[in-house]
Amino acid sequence: FVVKGISYQPRDGERIIDPITNGRKVQWKRDLAVMAELGVNVLRVYEVDPEAPHNEFMDALKQRNMFLLLDLGGKHSLNRVSPQYDLALYNWLTKTIDAFADFETIMGFIAGNEVVNSVATVPAAPFVKAIIRDLKAYMKTKARQIPIGYASSDDEHIRSNLFRFLSCGQEEERPDFLGLNLYSWCGASDYVTSKYSARTTEMKALGLPALITEYGCNTVPPRRFSEVQAIYGKEMSKVWSGAVVYEYSEEANGYGLVKITGSGGIQMLPDFTQFHSQMRLVHNRTAAALRTPPPPPPPPPTCPDRSAAWPAATALPGTPSACECQRMVWGLSCVASPDNTTTTTGTSSAGELLGVICGMLRNASACRDVDAGAADDAGTWGRYAYCGVREKLSYVMNAYYLETNRSSNGCYFDGNGKLNIPLGRARVEACSR
Repeated sequence: FVVKGISYQPRDGERIIDPITNGRKVQWKRDLAVMAELGVNVLRVYEVDPEAPHNEFMDALKQRNMFLLLDLGGKHSLNRVSPQYDLALYNWLTKTIDAFADFETIMGFIAGNEVVNSVATVPAAPFVKAIIRDLKAYMKTKARQIPIGYASSDDEHIRSNLFRFLSCGQEEERPDFLGLNLYSWCGASDYVTSKYSARTTEMKALGLPALITEYGCNTVPPRRFSEVQAIYGKEMSKVWSGAVVYEYSEEANGYGLVKITGSGGIQMLPDFTQFHSQMRLVHNRTAAALRTPPPPPPPPPTCPDRSAAWPAATALPGTPSACECQRMVWGLSCVASPDNTTTTTGTSSAGELLGVICGMLRNASACRDVDAGAADDAGTWGRYAYCGVREKLSYVMNAYYLETNRSSNGCYFDGNGKLNIPLGRARVEACSR
């Protein structure tokens, strides 16, 4: 299967919307007809509402022999600057998988898009890989094994190490496919000058299915899209499984092939004509000419060492587990008061109180146990880093209470703490994830 894809995320002004719900049938039905004219067989959608119905759109894809490549993050994505992989994020990602996993026309899920895009954001890389690991494990509970991938930026300072980091290690931690958002072919370029040749060589060495998850440099308008012939040509088709052009509708960033008018009509832009002409040349080739059987993949690369250029922990964060957090709280003698921390304290105030208590503790180990940040120098992560703020607060409150030898005031915290009777071991072990 060769991906001839297009990014599809029309906005409502500045507001990002779910473009493929049943409620937007008039709009996406209009757009699918245009995409069919281009010969598109895959739509990449970046953000959806997993609680909205999408069955009519997915059925329409089936009728047109098209497929959906879906980003899972959306409004609940991993924060690249201050990464935290907690239960809320895990539950959102798996909820989105649940909403689409049973449709035949779902081609793959993207677990992250350019999360790591600079040296400064490299510490987020272990979180990305942990998410991939956990979503692959979650997919094993489903009837159909849908690939889980990642879409990388093309940053020259981190690209090689990021590719190696994601591709190394055990099979259960590696993405099922690796995507690259590639915008280096601008204007009248060529396979070598654009560095498409270099990227192809790099990707070939990783041993993973590869996909160009975005392309279409717009620094020299109108876009010629001459890279299309290289992408679907003899050399690149040995390594890449196709590509996704960016993007369908004209938005503020100026990458659209069409403009959606105020009346709901479609205006073909010059980029549409150029892209259509290039894709017609591809369509005229036979499937055999497009794709030859790939050679056996090479073994996984070695993982990059931690360094100034690659400041990422080698160990991965743990899998978020509501059960583990509940077990922890059940075993405490001092916990956060639900009356205060869920009403007047709130998440931010509870977080502030957690910081205050950590400053009071003589032994910092309890605070390391709930730290959602990077691993320590030994490469270990906080045992309860993924728990909610109230559970973390309970954990450090209990640590302080024990440090004060269970004094009468050791669990007060201005009314935010309360004494608790720990449950027996049998009750604690009864919790299941």
